[in-house]
Amino acid sequence: MLITNSVLNEMGAAQVRYGAERRSAKQSGNAAIEFGIDFVVVAESHVLMFSRLKDYVYGETQDVSVFESIVRSDSCHLGRWLDGEGRLNFGSLSSFDRLCNAHSEFHVWAAEVLNKMEGGSWLAAERVLKQDFSRSLRRILIALTELNEAATASFESALHGQAWAVS
Repeated sequence: MLITNSVLNEMGAAQVRYGAERRSAKQSGNAAIEFGIDFVVVAESHVLMFSRLKDYVYGETQDVSVFESIVRSDSCHLGRWLDGEGRLNFGSLSSFDRLCNAHSEFHVWAAEVLNKMEGGSWLAAERVLKQDFSRSLRRILIALTELNEAATASFESALHGQAWAVS
């Protein structure tokens, strides 16, 4: 599926950027910036959720037990972080709001795909998967990258005695 390959390529590019930033921080003698969450890991987990749901829609798996938590945005690690430590530390950043919205939307569309499948409407489930659910995954990956960049810039500004940057 073209969308999936595009999303995976985008995620790979984000991993490279994030990894380079962490290596750069370590090499410069500064401690790696810790945000209380690993953006790459949560990006990978959402790509995996998308992939598992795609497999279910296309009949490659019948195990629906893996989807018990996918319908609620507060049931995954990213959702809990957004509601807790993330909001506390980065809630003032507009990129944080974009991530919250994208993440919530992702879980809404996941639930919609499951509802269509449970209702016996495979074609409708496939359409939601390919369009809305895929788009919401892409928005999460973009928002994670934006938040990582904004939070890093804010952290570095704070280290230099400047006001927190808001992006």
